[in-house]
Amino acid sequence: MLIKCPQCQVIYNIDDNVLNDQGLKMHCSQCNSVFTAFLSDALPKDPETSKNEVAEMFEKTYGDNIEDLFAPELSNRSKTKIRVIRSMVYKNKINWFLILIILALFSSLLYFLRYDVVRYAPNAEKFYQKLGIESIQDGRYLQLDHLSTEEFVSDNISKIKIKGIINNPSEYTLNILPLKVSCYDQNGQKISETFHRIDQTRTYPHFKIPFEVVLTNPTPGYKNIQITFTDFTKGE
Repeated sequence: MLIKCPQCQVIYNIDDNVLNDQGLKMHCSQCNSVFTAFLSDALPKDPETSKNEVAEMFEKTYGDNIEDLFAPELSNRSKTKIRVIRSMVYKNKINWFLILIILALFSSLLYFLRYDVVRYAPNAEKFYQKLGIESIQDGRYLQLDHLSTEEFVSDNISKIKIKGIINNPSEYTLNILPLKVSCYDQNGQKISETFHRIDQTRTYPHFKIPFEVVLTNPTPGYKNIQITFTDFTKGE
């Protein structure tokens, strides 16, 4: 049954078996008043009448939205909405985290496989250049073939002409490093070392490029000449 506080008009729903002819001493949690409720104080049983009287109590606080207070599914619906929102936020955080991981992995693959990317998609080199990343390997796979030397005098100057072919047997486009020419005496001691760049700085897969290097006034006493590419760990 419904019992109304005589002071603040708050309505309480109590069990019918609790209230008897002697009355029930009650304490109002709203206004802290103490009163005795009797069976005669019970509000009418008509559901619509009861609802209207309870509505009057909350009208000042809740205004036009008071009808929603009596919708039995309201609290459950609100809780469900909160759970859905929290679930969506949690899922969004996971999705962003997964996206960042995928981007990091993809970026790593693009970096470590950059030579192969440019090999199959040459235009990708421009993309790496904008990022300041070298995507063409230095000529560590290059070979020097058909080397020959020729001594001659031109304008009364002693010279040595070294000829050969730069061969790229790989599947990659490669940068051509400067050539290093070393002269050794008969005891195997190095007596001179020079570096020479050829006109073409890049070679494509399976390309062969002829080259020619001329030494002017070679060091007297040289016995052997060795020609290689510049060391990869050393500049010119």
